[in-house]
Amino acid sequence: MNKILGSVLGALLLVGCGQSGPSPLGALSGPLSAQSADALTGAVSRADQARFAQLDTNHDGRLSLAETGLPESTFAGLDQNRDGGLSLAELTPDTGFESERAQIASQLSEGQAQLLGFPLDQALTLNTAPSQGQGTPVVFVPGYLDFEVYFTVLKHDLAAQGRPTSYLEIFPNVGDINVAAAALKKQVEAVRAQTGAAKVDLVAHSMGGLIAMTYLKDLGGSAEVAHLVSLASPYHGTIAAHFSPTKGAVEMRPGSPFLKALMAGSETPAGVKVTSIRGGMDELIIPHSSPILQGADNELVPSAMHGTIFLESATRKYMDAGLAH
Repeated sequence: MNKILGSVLGALLLVGCGQSGPSPLGALSGPLSAQSADALTGAVSRADQARFAQLDTNHDGRLSLAETGLPESTFAGLDQNRDGGLSLAELTPDTGFESERAQIASQLSEGQAQLLGFPLDQALTLNTAPSQGQGTPVVFVPGYLDFEVYFTVLKHDLAAQGRPTSYLEIFPNVGDINVAAAALKKQVEAVRAQTGAAKVDLVAHSMGGLIAMTYLKDLGGSAEVAHLVSLASPYHGTIAAHFSPTKGAVEMRPGSPFLKALMAGSETPAGVKVTSIRGGMDELIIPHSSPILQGADNELVPSAMHGTIFLESATRKYMDAGLAH
């Protein structure tokens, strides 16, 4: 395994998508079957190929530093031939990037796969186009090291309401939050063009809330978004971010210049209804008051941890209320 990437991802997991335990979607037991594990590995491979093609905006078969959004040190460690760009092979060495991602995702149990309601290979298939529906589109904004599969239960609830959904695919999402916010702006503009919607709604997890807020406040997003619902977002920082050296983690540290600038003045943007949902058992957002925003509807789910907040019925209730017109 690429030693630099391995050590970086090892550190990232400490403040990643919220998994201090063995499962990113809760404590449902039962290991993956061999068939599900094989399907998962294939899904990760296909998603990586599609993701690479999407990021390769100039279609030259190589990703620049700007295209990846990775920290410079991580990028340099992956650039084995020192040509200033990353090929798909450099991103997926024999047991490297792809296998590490598959290992993270394979922490899903067989019971969780059943809860999701369809095979894991479908859950992990990259799909950036909005799903079908007639309501206001919803764009999901991932947190640090999040996978799209974490939003599946919320996505199903919104689909049942006739709401088209789209996912901002920026894995591993560990770099500059401003860069990710620019990517969100492009995604929202694409969804509006594809659906004809005047505005979209955002549902964000963890660092995704900071990405969304940066877009709303600094990139004109308040004119394109009606509602923001964030789950476990450290608007005032988290001490867990001190465990990782990446740019995104540094920006999430309490008192960071980034957070001071983002929260200066009114904490919520004018014209956008903001709902901030926090978990009472969140092991990664410390202090627990960090998600509370002046001017927002602040909701507490007492039993939710950082990675299980997606599954709580109270979360879905507060999300629905936060997205109501």
